[in-house]
Amino acid sequence: MAFIQRFLGALQDALQPRPAETAPAGAQAVGTGARNEVHIEIGGVPNLFRDEGERIVHFIAVFDPRPTPTRFGQKLLPDPVPYWSVAGEHPGAELSGVIATAIREHAPPAVRMEMPGGNGAAQSSHEAQPGAQRAPAATPKVSERRDHASSVYRGTIAFWGEAEFPDRKRIGGTYTSFALKLETATGAVETLQGEGLKDAIAEAGCQLGDRVEVRRLKKVKVPAFHRKSGKPKLDDNGQQVLWDKWLWSIARSH
Repeated sequence: MAFIQRFLGALQDALQPRPAETAPAGAQAVGTGARNEVHIEIGGVPNLFRDEGERIVHFIAVFDPRPTPTRFGQKLLPDPVPYWSVAGEHPGAELSGVIATAIREHAPPAVRMEMPGGNGAAQSSHEAQPGAQRAPAATPKVSERRDHASSVYRGTIAFWGEAEFPDRKRIGGTYTSFALKLETATGAVETLQGEGLKDAIAEAGCQLGDRVEVRRLKKVKVPAFHRKSGKPKLDDNGQQVLWDKWLWSIARSH
């Protein structure tokens, strides 16, 4: 009888879901917002870099799929709560260098831009920018050049990183986004905004003080994640929310 009870107890333990692995005693928890952690999104996926002094540890958020009930029945959706998986360790490396390398490795292939050859091409490739200055169209050629130039930004890199911007949906509110600031030839500062600028900076290998030409290319859809928690954003039906993301290209000029 005792043997049967032990057997049933062992069987019950085996059928129980395994708890998440606990960190060894004294180990530092991951994703707590500690001062030695940097959390960024690369390719729409949360990444975390932790400076441990003698090494930099790179973690990536992993979302295991699981059956989830929706109004359309059971769907296999990513688990809303990710876990941090070690993607690599870099002894003796600098935090900024490891982050730049990770962004560069996930950057999309370079997109070659061709100058428009006619009026139709110039109009289709143009998208007006907020606050862009327009000179009076003295002749058709001047107008075409001005339209094309409105999507191109030239200057010296003065800053890049997270910055606050006014939130047009909330009066007096702000939101945080990645920004690139260029000092133009006239001394004015042009501020460009978008997470896609990270990929373009890494691909071009830019540094502060470089003279560059920046182009905004096209808009793509990427999965949306909560900035602080790294969890995916889901709609009321449990489906992944998608955000618009602009792709950029940067070329260093001499």
